[in-house]
Amino acid sequence: MVDLGASFHATPDKKHFHDYVQGDFGQVRLGDDKPCKIVGIGTIFIKQQNGNQWILKKVRHVLDLKKKLISTGQLGGEGCVSTFTDKTWKVTKGSLVIAKGEKVGTLYLCNGIYNFVNALTSIGEDMTLWRHRLGKMSEKGMQILHSRNLLPGLKHVDLKLCENCVYGKHKRVRFLRVGKEKKSEKLELVHTYVWGPAQVSSLGGSHYYVTFIDDATRKTWIYCIRNKSDVFDTFKKWKAFVENETGKRLKCLRSDNGGEYCNKEFDRYCSKNGIHRDKTVPRTPQENGVLERMNRTIMESAGCMRLHVGLPLQFWADVVDNAIYLINRGPSSSLDGGIPEEAWTGEKVNYSFLKTFGCEDFVHINKENRTKLEEKSKKCTFIGYGVNYFGYHLYDYENHKIIWSRDVIFNEKVLYKNQLKGKKQEKENREYTVLDDITGKVMVP
Repeated sequence: MVDLGASFHATPDKKHFHDYVQGDFGQVRLGDDKPCKIVGIGTIFIKQQNGNQWILKKVRHVLDLKKKLISTGQLGGEGCVSTFTDKTWKVTKGSLVIAKGEKVGTLYLCNGIYNFVNALTSIGEDMTLWRHRLGKMSEKGMQILHSRNLLPGLKHVDLKLCENCVYGKHKRVRFLRVGKEKKSEKLELVHTYVWGPAQVSSLGGSHYYVTFIDDATRKTWIYCIRNKSDVFDTFKKWKAFVENETGKRLKCLRSDNGGEYCNKEFDRYCSKNGIHRDKTVPRTPQENGVLERMNRTIMESAGCMRLHVGLPLQFWADVVDNAIYLINRGPSSSLDGGIPEEAWTGEKVNYSFLKTFGCEDFVHINKENRTKLEEKSKKCTFIGYGVNYFGYHLYDYENHKIIWSRDVIFNEKVLYKNQLKGKKQEKENREYTVLDDITGKVMVP
């Protein structure tokens, strides 16, 4: 039904949505002043009798509605003009007639509709959900994991165009690359690189990150640091960790000629520990193609995830940490489709606990921090995984705190940007309530 009084498009039926986001998006009041919750927002495709499709965007899902409403006000905001006569109505945009219908009694009905396109199929949901969980992994990578039956519930892989991936991964056509022979033993050759400075400080105050890549297994480690001068101490900690884990010694370290690598202290330490230094020729990054490609992969994956969920730039460190975690668990062309984490540890990777980065979650509140009648969980945002133990890294956006927990319930259909919209709507509703209370107390003589 076309409604002049409706503030926005709305429907009580979830099955009609093509692109649906579940969440708390505030309330709407009906004609009897009854408040009804908005439990989701999405897009609806309406197929008309002439075969044309009418796309309605930002349609609210309101369970308590009795009829489906098309708002002329929302259409007007999109540049459309609604025209009504005694018998008919039509919606135009410029000289194009978008939709039309008839007047039945006192109602203007969209009687040209005979089919709703239902795109919320389980196959599409599973495929999209797994792609979000895997940090916007390529179609080829997902096909490799799917062929090995590592992605539960996924029936096939056929990815569509994703704007966030275009914005985050668009690159020039590459030149012909002549590869170098990959090393066969762990720590025989390690590539290292420093990225930065970042546009803004991370939540922990970092401005740079340093990466270490094992040439044989392509296992990658990343450490966020405040200054370039922290590289040497970070290298020593990383070296002690991996040598203790593998029982092998680092033989060769390949880097550029940056000051953080080319100093007497660093050279003396490597000489003392029998580590060969392999430095690239200045201004020829092509000599360390492994790091250049990995750095691009990190930036593309991190950029796509951040754009998808709508996190601010100060979360860049959490995004790149999550990107590396997923890259280590994704197929590598250098390993002929093998998994870097499996090549490094010798153990199979478990994908069942992966969740969509930036999604809504509910973290359990310990009984020591609440009374028996208070809520047992708190709404947060998922921003990473535990590295040395099972658990999740969560952001409490109300108190601006980072929480580590394993007692978490996830809602992967609601992202950080949707949480902000819901929070903004809730704030506006409170302001309207206060205004109603104030105006209600005004006495008219």
